[in-house]
Amino acid sequence: MLQNDIIISTVRPIRNAVSLINENIKNLVCSSGFAVLETQKIEPEYLFIYLKTRPVVNLLDRQTTATMYPAVAIEDILNIKVYLGNEIFRQEIKNEIIETQKELEKSKSLYSQAEDLLLEELGLKDFKVNEDLTYSVKLSDIKNAHRADAEYFQPKYERLKEKIKNFKVKFLEDLVLMKKGFEPGSESYQENGKLFIRVSNISKQGLIEKDQKYIDDELFQRLNKNFEPKVREILLTKDATPGIAYVLKECVEGIISSGILRLSLKENIEPEYLALFINTIIGKMQVDQDSGGSIIEHWKPDQIKKLQIPILPDSIQQQI
Repeated sequence: MLQNDIIISTVRPIRNAVSLINENIKNLVCSSGFAVLETQKIEPEYLFIYLKTRPVVNLLDRQTTATMYPAVAIEDILNIKVYLGNEIFRQEIKNEIIETQKELEKSKSLYSQAEDLLLEELGLKDFKVNEDLTYSVKLSDIKNAHRADAEYFQPKYERLKEKIKNFKVKFLEDLVLMKKGFEPGSESYQENGKLFIRVSNISKQGLIEKDQKYIDDELFQRLNKNFEPKVREILLTKDATPGIAYVLKECVEGIISSGILRLSLKENIEPEYLALFINTIIGKMQVDQDSGGSIIEHWKPDQIKKLQIPILPDSIQQQI
């Protein structure tokens, strides 16, 4: 693949997996589950965003064959009709995409700076996660933990907790109220309507339209009082990919699934600070120790409540 190539998934195309290669990266290849498009007579930025629109996603979904491994042929992608408009129109779209990419890179840089600041304040900037090949555990510890898996007792977790004991530490349940989402069942999913926010739609940068599902307005009206997230609440995943936290920045008309928790603050702590901590290696290691499940990973609410949060001064939290 080369710079300005577009890759689009041929497997489960409803996922809307489309990407524009906007850097000159050498020796870049992709799997057979993607089609690589080299643009010749159209701006690559315009074609990229065009392929991400809902009509194109629905069209490819219609072309999908098979049930166990749903996919489309490359010919189906090449047969998509593309609205060209005029050159001025396409140039405006191109400029918007370029500006958006710049803002995204700036956002990632600022997030990384905030994470570095947090780890430096905790004295964990250079913390090394070393796996012990051998270690012993008391039988009483196994009984108290109600766990017998070796990973849970890896000494690295205790070394981490010893590091943060130098600070004022509170359990998550002391800082927030937790509300679990709702699962209406796949028979309630629609192609449009009110948002049904699932674990796959949560990232630490925000909500993403990954295989987005919707529910009808009637069902939303019945559920929104208890399951619609509010601005400044933290959305926290507990299933499949547990431990992803995001502070909701704007109103959304939708409900969250049962794999997500809404955290509303009950103490004076910055929600961005709390979400960032959960997303760092320190929070992630606590999640990894607790979570389990052979097929789908689960992080139980009782375990989530006991997540240990070091409380830094207000001025540092605000800076973060």
